[in-house]
Amino acid sequence: MSTRSIIATTNPDHTISAIYCHSDGYPSRVGKLLLDHYTNPDDITRLMGLGDLSWLGDKPEDPGDLWEREKLFHALDHKDRCKAFDEYWDDVSQYSSNATNSCEHSERMFPKPLPRAEFDQAVEDSIMIAYVYLWDGTQWQYKHRGDGFAPLTPKTVEVED
Repeated sequence: MSTRSIIATTNPDHTISAIYCHSDGYPSRVGKLLLDHYTNPDDITRLMGLGDLSWLGDKPEDPGDLWEREKLFHALDHKDRCKAFDEYWDDVSQYSSNATNSCEHSERMFPKPLPRAEFDQAVEDSIMIAYVYLWDGTQWQYKHRGDGFAPLTPKTVEVED
């Protein structure tokens, strides 16, 4: 099961632009990556330009059609599949991947910027979104389903044992 999240940024006109991230949305994964690798406005802009993601990596890049490469594993025997998957994961885990694999972004969850009230309502209406991360122009804020926003800090993203 995936931990779905929204990654959003506040625009100069106070609207919110957002992308959906399908996997690993909890603070110790997506939150930590955002704190460690996405505090530069240029990187955040490039990340938002990728559109909806299957997962977040530490670089705002799209390595191509990862879903198609993944399908090839099913044609291999178990030993070769494990080796190929390990090589594949080493290759792609550093990147962000476009979940729609479409040149058109018509399937984006948030195809256009929204006024803050509409964004907040859309997030509350979605029962599938566990976490929301919002860049406010100076720092990352986050919220868990039903809670209010709080600053995302190194303490927040610590993995609990």
